[in-house]
Amino acid sequence: MFIVEDGTGKVDANSYCSVAFANTYFTERANETWVDTDTDKKQAALIKATDYIELRYSTLFAGTRMYPDNPQALSFPRYDASSTPLGVPVAIQKATCEYAIRALSAELTSDYSNEVGVNTRIKVGSIEKETSYPTKIISQKVYKSYPAADKLVGLYLKSNSSQVIR
Repeated sequence: MFIVEDGTGKVDANSYCSVAFANTYFTERANETWVDTDTDKKQAALIKATDYIELRYSTLFAGTRMYPDNPQALSFPRYDASSTPLGVPVAIQKATCEYAIRALSAELTSDYSNEVGVNTRIKVGSIEKETSYPTKIISQKVYKSYPAADKLVGLYLKSNSSQVIR
């Protein structure tokens, strides 16, 4: 079920923006791919985009959730660092659109797995044998760069600056 966060801290929201918002956003940008896509696929793409934002950024947003006692499903609505209510900012809705258009044609994240181990090589004359002994497997999420969307989300992230201004 497609449920848009409307700023009330819904416990079951799964999208930061509505199909209507995305339709307007992409129509203004003459994006025929979005316009020609059916509503069910648009909703799925917006959900995937919101999932991506939550997976990649939920622990990095500045401020606090607006309804901490209510188990709101998403990171927004929230208060910024100075306790100003943000609701769901337009920039987050636009970022959701930017990720969604990409989600129509590809996965936004990929799992990366790499074995780390010890390799041994034995050579006797012209005969050579190499053996690998895995010691551990490193698995992690790999986040692709989507500059248009990443910059919009970046407006709401915690500052990682440790500079002192005097």
